[in-house]
Amino acid sequence: MEHGGTEVQTAPDMLTLRAEATDAESLQRIQDLVAGRLERIGRCDHLTVIWQRTAAPA
Repeated sequence: MEHGGTEVQTAPDMLTLRAEATDAESLQRIQDLVAGRLERIGRCDHLTVIWQRTAAPA
């Protein structure tokens, strides 16, 4: 993900997403778009999206 984007991994009860962007504003925009769509799709299952920040690579 050289210029930003998302990566998805699945498990039986969890969907893990990784989002990257070149700046904080772009990252927030990606997170808002992805979370909004997933929560709409998973509305009947009460899906919620929780973002966790990880340390930036050295």
